[in-house]
Amino acid sequence: MKTGRLPLASAGAGKNLSAALRGKIRAPSQIESTQLITLSNTKRFADLESYALTLIGKYPNSGFVWKLLGESLYFQGKDALHALRKTAELLPNDADVHNNLGLILADIGLLNDAVVSFNLALKIKPAYARVYYNKGNALRDLGQLDDAA
Repeated sequence: MKTGRLPLASAGAGKNLSAALRGKIRAPSQIESTQLITLSNTKRFADLESYALTLIGKYPNSGFVWKLLGESLYFQGKDALHALRKTAELLPNDADVHNNLGLILADIGLLNDAVVSFNLALKIKPAYARVYYNKGNALRDLGQLDDAA
């Protein structure tokens, strides 16, 4: 696995849920969110995938659930592209999402698209060191050595 791998969800990942609950987007309950985070933190990715798919049926516009579905697929070696694209659509201001999408795009050889995703992540979070590393690798693989440096 690459060193620029997807970050695992953390207990803090659910703190924006209350804002989502107040808005028009239906979001998982605190219990459901905690269960997702627990499955992620204990690396039970098959169970995480199954539970996330169940919750997507209930909350199809929850970027949080889509993000964890993408994580579960990625760590199982499954195709996570659709889940991460959906996550980026639902959470356009989440630098982690754009970084994760960039990693998947780079893994499948869509290097120019990966660089676009990394640039979006850096626009949101300019001091995100991991994204600079990942972007540099993509630029290197594109043969753009001066830009990669």
